[in-house]
Amino acid sequence: MSAEAPPPSASAPAAGLSPAEAALRESQSRLGLVLQAAQAGLWDWNLVTQECHYSPEWKGQLGLAGAALSPAVSEWEGRLHPEDHERVMTAVTAALAGPAEDLDLEYRLRHKDQAYRWMQAHCRILRDAGRAVRLTGCHLDITERKSLEVQFQQAQKWEAMGRLGGGVAHDFNNLLTIILGYSDILLTAADFDEVTRDYLMEVKKAGERASSLTRQLLTFSRKQPLEPVPLNLNQVVGDFEKMLKRLLGADVELSTVLAPELGMVDADPGQLEQVLMNLAINARDAMPQGGKLSIETAGVTLGEAYCRKYPGVKPGRYILLAVSDTGYGLDEAAQARLFEPFINTREEGGEPALGLAMVFGFIKQSGGHIAILSEPGQGTTYKIHLPETEAPPDTATGDRGLPTGSETILLVEDDDNLRRLTRQILQGRGYTVLDADRGEAALAVAQQYPGPIHLLVSDVVMPGMNGHRLAGDVTALHPAIKTLFISGYADETLSRYGVLASQTGFLPKPFTIETLPVKVRQVLDQA
Repeated sequence: MSAEAPPPSASAPAAGLSPAEAALRESQSRLGLVLQAAQAGLWDWNLVTQECHYSPEWKGQLGLAGAALSPAVSEWEGRLHPEDHERVMTAVTAALAGPAEDLDLEYRLRHKDQAYRWMQAHCRILRDAGRAVRLTGCHLDITERKSLEVQFQQAQKWEAMGRLGGGVAHDFNNLLTIILGYSDILLTAADFDEVTRDYLMEVKKAGERASSLTRQLLTFSRKQPLEPVPLNLNQVVGDFEKMLKRLLGADVELSTVLAPELGMVDADPGQLEQVLMNLAINARDAMPQGGKLSIETAGVTLGEAYCRKYPGVKPGRYILLAVSDTGYGLDEAAQARLFEPFINTREEGGEPALGLAMVFGFIKQSGGHIAILSEPGQGTTYKIHLPETEAPPDTATGDRGLPTGSETILLVEDDDNLRRLTRQILQGRGYTVLDADRGEAALAVAQQYPGPIHLLVSDVVMPGMNGHRLAGDVTALHPAIKTLFISGYADETLSRYGVLASQTGFLPKPFTIETLPVKVRQVLDQA
């Protein structure tokens, strides 16, 4: 095409036009309507004169409607994304030099607002005696499609990570249960000198930190159901600080200002760690040249005036978790859409994600509130308020306070070392324990045992018969039996086997010599 086509018009032909001129104008009007409907931008490059012409739709795609553009090809070439420039120009040069008549490309062009838009270009090469003399074609803006592709790829990454994380966590949690269990047994049953006891305590602490790391990996790779417990935000931040430093990198300084004697909140510790991780990732990407991330805690009272500003927030005592960065900052438009799924608040090139939407969802689900303070170039502060709750009473009773029993328990666990430890813990609390290494063997024990079996304690995912199917078959033989499932798998994996981690008869791995007897007694005593 040549110069810009006149704007579409449904009016009658102007007086004085010849029939041919009127027909031409009507044809141009229809073409303009078609281009608007198709949202296609046309261009024409004369390879002999090196002049380019662009349609109004082409200019509109780049925010240049009505602008007078240079006819030089550099107008288009200079808008190519630096990462696409060499690939595109090489493809164009090769196509013009060869016999091809068509060329299809995808690349990014710089918009008037300095962001880049993805374009799908279809080009037709016109030749004279084999020599390319003209290149003409159309653009379609496929930025939204590219965004959906990124979202799909991201979902695939999370799916793969979830599968990997679930499998690794299962095996790792078995090992951690053994480490923590025997550490506790030695610490409670043996009289060691002070140095040896200190060594054992360090082994136990390392196991507990590893357990926390496994939970963080599962939380990162799989959306877990909320399991709120009374906790201190200072402890959550302190335990997670090392991971945050590794996540942020050496060029981002991390500082914490934690209020002493901080009150408690009811929240899921794994999800709180996920909140910190998401905000830290967002802050890191907003500081590509480095900067500072600050985390602050405090007890605050939100009054009527504050709550009127944020509908849905109730006056009262809250625990504040403030996360601040020295990054780009956000304008009002970006803040208004900040917590929408797949919104990208980073500089051009960053991938949109669900991170901030997950933060918003968790805070709301926990009865809290999040506010944003930000200006372009001035960094961003996220202020999270969670309702303060009373500290739980001290329930530490030591070994003498743990529940006991005399019932018969059928234990099924395919890990030999973990099965021996679990049997030892239960026998130490007075129970009679029958054990098996897989479902088929356990079913045979249930068929042959002459007396009542009061409780089935079974792993969920095992070779052969899984725990849920085993429970059904054993219950058919012993109708009064109760079931306690134990597993280190993520909730999504468990649900495929008909087990919910939120149900009463479930104990996650790694468990301890305290948590196992308490859960066993709880299941046995329930009506």
